[in-house]
Amino acid sequence: MPDGVEYAHYKAAIPKRNRWMVDQADCLISYIIRQYGGAYQTCRYAKKKSIPIINVAKGAPQCLK
Repeated sequence: MPDGVEYAHYKAAIPKRNRWMVDQADCLISYIIRQYGGAYQTCRYAKKKSIPIINVAKGAPQCLK
């Protein structure tokens, strides 16, 4: 867990934890069916960091085109 998350407000802790996980990852496996929300924002962050993204949602659009 990233430092400070346990003291953060819960609405701020989840995005902070998601960014930390992306920073530690070599690849992102996601289930994204719409282009908004926390999972989508995490996917966008991973895309900016050039991390490969696999969206396992059947018939779902790519995270970002």
